Amino acid sequence: WTYQVLEGKADHDVVIFSIYQCCISSSAGIKTAHRQQRVLLSEMDNTNNNDPRKHFGIDLKHTIRALSKKYKNIRPIPVGDWNEECTSNSIPMELCHEFGLVDIFHRMYPHHDKFNTYNRGSRRIDFALAPPAIADLVTNFVYEPFFYRLKGDHRGFYFDIPEALLFGNAKTSVYDTNGRKLNSKDIKIVKKYIEAVHDHLISQNVFARVWRL
Repeated sequence: WTYQVLEGKADHDVVIFSIYQCCISSSAGIKTAHRQQRVLLSEMDNTNNNDPRKHFGIDLKHTIRALSKKYKNIRPIPVGDWNEECTSNSIPMELCHEFGLVDIFHRMYPHHDKFNTYNRGSRRIDFALAPPAIADLVTNFVYEPFFYRLKGDHRGFYFDIPEALLFGNAKTSVYDTNGRKLNSKDIKIVKKYIEAVHDHLISQNVFARVWRL
C-alpha cells in the first residue's frame, strides 16, 4: 500500500491509505501477487509464517499505530481492493475493531442489495473504511459500472466529503491565477515574454539542435 498524510486544522489530520491485499488462494500461479509475496517472505527467513495476507494485516496495523503516535488524533481512511468482504474475521474487520473504523458504503446503505465489485466474483471486495465521524460526512458514494472508465476487472468507486468538514477549514488554493505576473491579455508583457524566450532559445542554440534531431 501507499499512504498520504493530509494536514487539517487542529485535530483534523487525515491519512489516506491506497491498499491492495492479495487473493487468498495459495495455489495461484507463479506470476500472481500472492505467490510472489510468499516467495519474498520465505527469502526473508519467515518460513514459519509466510502468509502474505497475514503480514499485510500485521504491517498495516503497525503503520497506523505508528502514525497515530506521530500525529495526534490522526484519522485513517484505508481505501482499495481487499479481496475479501468486511465481515467476521477478515483483515478489514480487524482494522475496524482495533481502530474504530466502519465500512463507509455499508454505513450509508445498510440494506442495499449485495453486488460484486470484481467482474468474475459475487462479493463487494473493494471498499473504503473510515472513522464513523468521517463516514457520516460522506455526501455521495458511487460504484461505477464495469469497464466504465477503467480497463481493469474491478469496479471503480469514489466518495465525496466536504473539504471544510473533513479538514476543519477550507484550504487555500495551490494555484492562484490572479497572482500571475504573465497575463495573455497584457500585450506589452506578452511581447516582452516572447522576446525573452526567443533570446534564451538562441543563446542555448536550441533551434539548431532541434534541426539536427
